[in-house]
Amino acid sequence: MLFKSFSYFLNVKTDIKWWVFTGPESKAKTSLATRMADKTGFTFVEEQARAILEKGKFSEVGETELLALAEYQWAAEILALARYGPPLILDTDLLTMKVWYEWTMRRSCPSYWEDRLRDRNGVCYLLCHPDIEWEFDPLRSNKYDREELLTVYKKAISDLGCNYVEIKGTGDHRWQAVLDAFGIS
Repeated sequence: MLFKSFSYFLNVKTDIKWWVFTGPESKAKTSLATRMADKTGFTFVEEQARAILEKGKFSEVGETELLALAEYQWAAEILALARYGPPLILDTDLLTMKVWYEWTMRRSCPSYWEDRLRDRNGVCYLLCHPDIEWEFDPLRSNKYDREELLTVYKKAISDLGCNYVEIKGTGDHRWQAVLDAFGIS
């Protein structure tokens, strides 16, 4: 398994099975996740909602669509784990779907989402701060809510009892924060 040898060579923290890049939109989450997957050789799981919405599968996103997108996200995570084993690098996860659902629907997500999130062991969230400039993207809609959403993400992660590392700064400083989180010097 190639990614295990990369892990050993790089001295990555081995107790982490799920490395999840998360937080408010437009914070370089995808580019950091893909860059780290390239560096470590770990399996990368892309954000399913973006992949589906970019293909125009839904004309609007309401409750039914959010429920479906969450199932796609969860299925991708579980399939990658079953197929490739840990560790995985996720460009978002079911937690993002929980936050998105609760933010837009203004009520709690389905309880089985919480159960799924609580049942995972060895998760480390890389909570990316919105301290970089927001970039337009047709799928983004929270340019002015990113600080408030950061607080929502922190609470959601804390409520799950999961570990997280705050990723701050720009450019090389932001990348170094990711390397430090992984234990790579």
